[in-house]
Amino acid sequence: MKLPSLRANERRLFVIVAVILGVWALLSWGIQPLWNRVADLRLEAESKTERLAALTRLMQEAPAVDQEFQAVASYLSQEDGKQAHQAFLTELETLSRDSGLQLSLKPKAAAKSETNQSKFEVELEVQGSQAQLLQFLDALLALPRLIAIDRMRIASMPSGQQAVRASLVIQGIIPSKVPQ
Repeated sequence: MKLPSLRANERRLFVIVAVILGVWALLSWGIQPLWNRVADLRLEAESKTERLAALTRLMQEAPAVDQEFQAVASYLSQEDGKQAHQAFLTELETLSRDSGLQLSLKPKAAAKSETNQSKFEVELEVQGSQAQLLQFLDALLALPRLIAIDRMRIASMPSGQQAVRASLVIQGIIPSKVPQ
């Protein structure tokens, strides 16, 4: 297409407008989409880097989490209510023997099952010295079982020699079985 004869000023103005339109088209349809794609890729890389850092941190924490689970796993009993109740009574007898206390066990009601746990109560009376009672209570609280001491009464005995009698009502709590 042949351009009509234009004066020099008009030609310069035409060339400037054509250059401006060409640059605008190049920026709009060429460089801007590329710039947007680079920004999207940069954001994607940053999010993946953050996820990788979080995953690395979790992998480093995994042994500690596993150790914490192992420390608590013994509380999550796989026994049913009757077996756990009997095992708990046996443990109480063993603790009293190890502490040198005289023990009198009075199991109360049968195990009560709730939605995610079952409970059973045991009333016990122990007799011995203060040191033996403290040793028994320390060992009782260190048992790998969930227990609640509902009532504890300690009284001195008239026999002298720092002898005490303690009456406790202990509730053993058995959580639901751990999903396998």
